[in-house]
Amino acid sequence: MSDSCFEAAVGCSLPGDATAEVIQHLLEVLPQHAALLGPTGEILYVNRAWRNFAAANGALNDADVETGANYLEVCRRAARQGDSEAARVYEQLSELLGRGSGGFKHDYACHGPGVERWFAMEALALRFGGCNHALVFHHNQTLRHRVSAQLCTSGPQAQYGELVCVCAACKRVRRPDGSWSDLELSQMDLSGRDLSHGICLSCTEQLYPDLLDEVA
Repeated sequence: MSDSCFEAAVGCSLPGDATAEVIQHLLEVLPQHAALLGPTGEILYVNRAWRNFAAANGALNDADVETGANYLEVCRRAARQGDSEAARVYEQLSELLGRGSGGFKHDYACHGPGVERWFAMEALALRFGGCNHALVFHHNQTLRHRVSAQLCTSGPQAQYGELVCVCAACKRVRRPDGSWSDLELSQMDLSGRDLSHGICLSCTEQLYPDLLDEVA
């Protein structure tokens, strides 16, 4: 990122080599795992929370999560191996970097040995100095997913058995891993299975924010 790009974003001039230091400081104060991506998806900066999570999960020396790696390429490679979550992120992030405005949020499961976790990836477009960038956050949503699951009143069968649990608000479908995805009938075999209703995490946040705040 050039000094002129950053100065256009923050509305002030920076002396000498201060740009990188300021950007890093801004990322470090964020509690979420955060990374700043360049116009083609390259990872320009990551914060301490990002590095700590990588270290805790054995990926500290993984080139795919370090600065210099291409976030889009990592997603595309995973998509080619059959990861539908990565394919969706690749598509949305490519569009975001292309238009240079807006943002998106994507819920996903990130389970580890003996632990179930859910995260939400949020990407926000940044455009300055004629350059498109993206700020990527990963929020730990495990507690909220558990609350959302409790509001899915159809019982265990709605998650794993003969019933398919559909969010009553947005119509997304609850997967066996606890995450919610768009209802794509072309990719789901619903023959012989009944539909039930619950409420997904995103709609829980919109419709029942007080309940989530109480347990956050």
